[in-house]
Amino acid sequence: MLLKRLPLPAHLQPLVPLLAPAFAGFGAAGVDDALAAFGVGVLQLAGPPRVGKTLLALHAALRVLLADAEATAHWLDTEGAFNASRAAAVLAAYGVEGEEAGAVLDRLTVSRVFTPDALFDVLGGIDARAKVLVLDNAGALFRDGLMGSSAEGHATMVSAMETLASLTHTRGLLTLVLNATASASPTNPASVFTATTLKPALGASFPFTCDVELLLQDSARVFGLADEGERERAGKAGLRIVVEVVKSRVSTSGVWAVVDTDGTALFDVVPPPRDDETTAARSAGYITGRPAIGPLAATLAGGSNKPNQRAILRAHQVGLEADAAAARGRGTANAGPR
Repeated sequence: MLLKRLPLPAHLQPLVPLLAPAFAGFGAAGVDDALAAFGVGVLQLAGPPRVGKTLLALHAALRVLLADAEATAHWLDTEGAFNASRAAAVLAAYGVEGEEAGAVLDRLTVSRVFTPDALFDVLGGIDARAKVLVLDNAGALFRDGLMGSSAEGHATMVSAMETLASLTHTRGLLTLVLNATASASPTNPASVFTATTLKPALGASFPFTCDVELLLQDSARVFGLADEGERERAGKAGLRIVVEVVKSRVSTSGVWAVVDTDGTALFDVVPPPRDDETTAARSAGYITGRPAIGPLAATLAGGSNKPNQRAILRAHQVGLEADAAAARGRGTANAGPR
């Protein structure tokens, strides 16, 4: 049975203001604004390989440690892939280096967790100062148990996630669960983008064990285009990420933002237009492209020849006005004297 969030009893309501939100944001205003109401809970980061899940989790965890000098974070590494140098590089992006960075990293505990039983053991030993838990990633931990026909693997996954959620809400933690994606055929109906053909892995029940579900995708995959900077960076570290709030119990669902990264830092990005300028201009009734009729100089006038283009638009406007005047004249003539 999946964990249900029950309302807090009335006699405990006065304690709520004493529980400071653990979440300190990712450091990218667009995504942080979309999660403004989120403070404590289980947040799933789902996306394909190398899309930036671990990087966003690092930023979120380290920002909590920077904001609270007493807080600790526990990183549950299910693949032995945690990179301490990358964590130090993220701190350097915030201007934290040397001994100060070492003091922050001393409060980040990394535990290798390769089985669900090991996960239960680690969760039982989380210290009282903990503010952040990161499970990187859930797919490696539960995937094998879900491959067979037995329901035991599914029951183990749900039990582990219920334990994780209970600890999160009892202790007021920020818990980040990283997950892979599976194919959604033909598309993912929960996404606001019709081009989304991905969904979180581990089955249909897994998202219900989390409070917020974020889906991360390469922006070129979502919008169907790549700008000059993205083409230059192809095959290199860093990319442009679309972060979408697919489901949320505590904030608005269906909102999204675009984040740029060089592999270490995060930057806000204005998303590309859904329609190009020519399509938008045509929809507004403006002339676009080369006119079909007119003098050679006029028909060759392009975007680089602004005076000629303005002349063409003015001529078109004059023609419309003349047609309207002629129509009014015909209407008056047909009416005749009364």
